[in-house]
Amino acid sequence: MLGKAHKALSKTIEDEKELELNREKMLDNYRKALKLDPKYTPAYEAFLKELMSLDEESQEMKHTRESLNLIMDMLKHLKQKEYYILLCEAYFDNNFIRQTKKACVKSMKKNPDDPIGMMTLAFTLSDRKKRDEKLIEIGSKYSNSFKTQYKIGLYFREKSPERAILYLMNASKIQPEHLRLNEILSRLLLTNNKEKEAYTYFLRTCLLSDGVFLTEFKNALGFLRRKKKIDLAVKYNRGVKKCFQTIKKKKAKQRNKK
Repeated sequence: MLGKAHKALSKTIEDEKELELNREKMLDNYRKALKLDPKYTPAYEAFLKELMSLDEESQEMKHTRESLNLIMDMLKHLKQKEYYILLCEAYFDNNFIRQTKKACVKSMKKNPDDPIGMMTLAFTLSDRKKRDEKLIEIGSKYSNSFKTQYKIGLYFREKSPERAILYLMNASKIQPEHLRLNEILSRLLLTNNKEKEAYTYFLRTCLLSDGVFLTEFKNALGFLRRKKKIDLAVKYNRGVKKCFQTIKKKKAKQRNKK
């Protein structure tokens, strides 16, 4: 399938403009595939995964409306009850609160063991105290759900950093290689006087991002030197070097393959 081919190709492209062009071709191929066969489940799921991934990477939510339309098509043509969970989230991402409430209630009826509908419905509560209490209750009950821990952690990031750290670190135990989560945790821990704990997430983010996070890792090192936290600065310096050398070797190996 051409969409998957473009996906594989994107991993080898370093130029940003070329990468963006390849991504657009990939999305277009998924669109064309679904026009040819509107009941082809793998194309729907791969396409939706890419749209959501691109929004998470860019943090710009450019594809929320297309994701919503795609999920509505999935429900129309495939009629799978788990897609109501996706619809509930997609309405919320597009700020359609009335539709969110309706879709989340339907999702909870059709998927009673899934916490996502319950959590998304809680996000729509206008009373902040009730909203916070409900989310804490859900977070405690569904401690093994990555999305629950991650989304609730993000919600509390500005309001209660200490609480957010607990949820996000729990999410990290479930999915330790989630790039965006590691990036958020490294910054959050560093700015809340938890530099020792932040190190793991800085190094992991640097390696997962193929060195894109290296400059920020170096900035954290400089921050520790200015605070005269010498032992930690030495540790961060080793981490910066480890990331740099690992990425250098990886890129050399990729060039040799070409």
